[in-house]
Amino acid sequence: MHDRDRPGTRWTSGRPVPGPHPSSGGVARSDPDGLDAAAAALDHIADDLADDTALVGPAAPVPGFAAGTAATAWEDAMARATREHAEHTASTASALRAAATSWRAADDDAAAAFAGRAS
Repeated sequence: MHDRDRPGTRWTSGRPVPGPHPSSGGVARSDPDGLDAAAAALDHIADDLADDTALVGPAAPVPGFAAGTAATAWEDAMARATREHAEHTASTASALRAAATSWRAADDDAAAAFAGRAS
C-alpha cells in the first residue's frame, strides 16, 4: 500500500482533491491549487536540504574509516550531492508553479472562449 492510500497520511489529510469544480460563472474550472501546495512543500524540503548541506563537514576520525584526503573527498561528495538534491527539489517546485500558472491561464482562455455560448 502506498502512503497516499493510507488514511491519515499527508496525502489523505482531508485537503480537497484538485479537479473540476463549478465557478461563480457556471463554468467548470480546474483547480491547480494542489500543484501550488506541492510546490510549497517542495520548497520547504529544498530549504531543509540546503540547511543540511552545512551540516556535512569534517567529523572526528573513526578508526577503520577513511581519513585525510579520502575523508575530505567523501565529505565534499556528500555536500555536493545534498546541494544538488536541494537544487533539483527547488527546480521541481518551480516547474510545478509554472504548470499551475499555465493551467490557470488555459482555464481562463477556455472560459473566455466559451463565454456567452453556454445556455
